[in-house]
Amino acid sequence: MIAGLAMAVDSQNVVGYQSVQATGGAYKMLGVTFSAVGETGTTLGSFIDQSTLSVSDIIMIPDASGAYLTYTYIDAETAEEEEIEGGAGWYDDDTVNANDVVLAVGSSVWFLPDATETIKVLGEVKTSWEKTVAGGKYTMMSFPFPKDYTLVSFTFEGTPGDVIMIPDASGVYASYSFIDAETSEEEELDGEGWYDEGGQKANAMSLTAGQGFWIYPESQATFSATLTL
Repeated sequence: MIAGLAMAVDSQNVVGYQSVQATGGAYKMLGVTFSAVGETGTTLGSFIDQSTLSVSDIIMIPDASGAYLTYTYIDAETAEEEEIEGGAGWYDDDTVNANDVVLAVGSSVWFLPDATETIKVLGEVKTSWEKTVAGGKYTMMSFPFPKDYTLVSFTFEGTPGDVIMIPDASGVYASYSFIDAETSEEEELDGEGWYDEGGQKANAMSLTAGQGFWIYPESQATFSATLTL
């Protein structure tokens, strides 16, 4: 069951939205769990229902080098007052409209709300997904569907020593390492899966829909998942 999701289903697709609580002045790692309707990904302009945003909300997206690109939300009234072409939407540091910036399903962004608010992430839910992640670097990811998940909700082809890091509400990270079946047997652990820093298996740990995380694979790794309604 998709938790917290209002949706409509037909023979072609599943569309709807998910309400997400965000605390003013606190960074939230927000997963991209919807595509734009009929598309494989979404855009900044389509990602969040703009009627649920506040002026000066910020989204930060890492580029290929690891540097962040920062975008600020401006509503129609502010755009008119400041004579900004493009109307309501997301703008870069040079006040260029960035509504068309593409976001991949299964990625995540940093969202910094100006005030505490409940936003609506919306679009179409894909029923299958696959993502290949480069080795030797950190990548921001999320579960690609708007439903609660565990670390084994994915099909994962990885390497012993791959690491997932998940921030809590205060920004403190919990770290989990991947152990394969062979290594688990050698070290007398509890089978293949993800283990916390205390050596406890964390496969069954529940994560909230839309919770983003960092993945650091030792070498190239592939994630895939299929949605069950």
